[in-house]
Amino acid sequence: MTARWIRPFDARQGITVAALAAMSLLALLVPSMATAAAATGEVAIKPQPSKAKTDLFEQDVKLRGAGKAKGRQVVLQVTDLSFGKVTEAKTSGQIVFARGQRKAVVRDVTLRVAAERTVVTGKVGKAGLVLLRAQGKSESLANTVGLRKAALALTAKGASALAAKLGLDSISPGHLGLLNLTAVQNDLPKEEPKPTPEAPKPDPDPYPYAAQCPVAKVEGGPGIGDAPGQIAGIATAPAFNAGTSQQVTGTAVEWGFLQSFRNYVLNVPTKGSLLTLDGASASAAGPAMAAPGAFFDFPVDAGTYEPGTEPDHSDDMLVAEGSGTVLFCKSGHGFNIVFKNPTVTIDGAASRIAVDIGANMHGTWHPFQRADIAELDLSAVEPQVSAGGNTILWEDIPVEMSADGAAATGLGDQYPAGTPLDTITVETTLDRPLLTECGVAAGIATAPTVDFTTAALPTLTDPVVRSGKSIGTINWGFRRATRGTVASPGGSFLPLGGATEAFPGSMGGGNSLPPSGGIGKFFRFPISSYTYEAGTAAPGDDRLIATSDATIGFCKPNTPSGNFGLIISKPTLIVDGANSRIVANAYSFAGPFMSSPAAGWAGGRVELVNLDTSAIDTTTGVGTVRWGEVNPDFEPLQNGIPVEGGLLTEALSLAGLTIAGTAAGGFDPVAAQIVLPAP
Repeated sequence: MTARWIRPFDARQGITVAALAAMSLLALLVPSMATAAAATGEVAIKPQPSKAKTDLFEQDVKLRGAGKAKGRQVVLQVTDLSFGKVTEAKTSGQIVFARGQRKAVVRDVTLRVAAERTVVTGKVGKAGLVLLRAQGKSESLANTVGLRKAALALTAKGASALAAKLGLDSISPGHLGLLNLTAVQNDLPKEEPKPTPEAPKPDPDPYPYAAQCPVAKVEGGPGIGDAPGQIAGIATAPAFNAGTSQQVTGTAVEWGFLQSFRNYVLNVPTKGSLLTLDGASASAAGPAMAAPGAFFDFPVDAGTYEPGTEPDHSDDMLVAEGSGTVLFCKSGHGFNIVFKNPTVTIDGAASRIAVDIGANMHGTWHPFQRADIAELDLSAVEPQVSAGGNTILWEDIPVEMSADGAAATGLGDQYPAGTPLDTITVETTLDRPLLTECGVAAGIATAPTVDFTTAALPTLTDPVVRSGKSIGTINWGFRRATRGTVASPGGSFLPLGGATEAFPGSMGGGNSLPPSGGIGKFFRFPISSYTYEAGTAAPGDDRLIATSDATIGFCKPNTPSGNFGLIISKPTLIVDGANSRIVANAYSFAGPFMSSPAAGWAGGRVELVNLDTSAIDTTTGVGTVRWGEVNPDFEPLQNGIPVEGGLLTEALSLAGLTIAGTAAGGFDPVAAQIVLPAP
């Protein structure tokens, strides 16, 4: 499969073709090399709840710092300054957004200060993002920088990341307060001695595209763009879980890096060219690449995908590794910008595109550096799942230029951080098995029809919200008859992600009580997060949404009784009266057996079973709330929430479990317990 992309000059920047032509006649000054050194100073953030445009403060969110305090201000110490086209100030300490017992900690806070616009970046969890933007005129003199009473606003990306950490449905972006900055470098770094004309040093990294796109050496020559800034690195890849992550067989990515930029390269005199190398290709020939909708193809044949637990797939993760090279060649205007080896990462608020970026500006080659060039906004995009769950499509994802992208391309003046780019479409196919221990071949012959639509989760009015370890358990044996078949000679159970067996090594058995029988045997799925609301009318009207990140694999490979299996992963237990149910990532597989051809895998996030809570009341203990029996090892679970009817999905049909075939029931009861926060 392949990956496709591009992108356009933004008309809102006021740059027309005529203006670009005029621009090509102007001499742009090349800035001096940036200098970086240890610094002394401070950044002060003063919240203004009464003037705020964001609803952050209305939702009882407090803003504080881990550094020293000055009144109601958050103060961070500046540790490093780097001067150039954009002044970069790195800080120590942290910004903390707190709401009750929950908090969102922003680390690695860095300010990138331009003439009248400042971007504040940081990491929320593992994700780096543009958290805040400030509007105000900065002042620089020698080795100092200052910014006074700049209007500070929370970005949409920042609002989304904070809401997720603080357990809020949403936070609106907008004015937050004021920002002040005063800092001075302690010591300027020493400049490297220049080689003498008699003995010039050889270029350790010569311009590699002189044959395809020669760029003449012109100091401050006509053209667009400045010397690229140095990028510190890219964000850390998301951590995938064993047993639930899946390999990618191919990915198609369609992205217009900048359609009007392509038009400028191809059509503004002196006309340039768009060149593809190393396996990349263009969707159209010659001038047609300037048109909207044109794109480049990049081969993408490696990657990892992991489904999440949210009904809208907002916590799904994908890393698709691409190859190939594209040259934006504008020799007549003194530049060549090169994109190479793209990686698309889908990871909630940290979704992004990384590429190797190299640039020849006015005859000086700036070698490749890896940069997260653009940020993706998945907040309103729900992927389409098809082919039995083996194809995932994210369509028209909004994209914007990142701060590192603006710096690394040298196009920050034209397209600063936050500039909207073309939307991107990503389609990926999966290479299973999920569990290599099962020994079933990848692929799928005939995909069953699976409904991947899941109902919205209930909205609780004033819930208790918790996440972490040792906060509860979901106990369920799924189906005794299925466990008995799998546990017969040659089969096994694979607990992953913290799941355990209540009868270790002996989870099978017939229609009798343990130890020899299978009635009441169950798996434990540790709860990783829950939302709970106590009822008011009766013990039976409590409501719960509890999710586990654990997985159980039922594996029956290459045995006389068959070559099949199923996986129950990341279950969510919903206790909500008549709407009580279990939603889970459910997969089934079948392989070559006797005369049956290889079938492969099917499945995804589905509505799994309905629950009948009418006869099960909530039991409150010391710091706990329980539904049904929550027993220790080797004690069977008999009194729990009954499963009502059969399966709601065909996701397990390859393992012989269909909606019609399970209509008579036969599922084990479910029990759950949550641990309440300390008072």
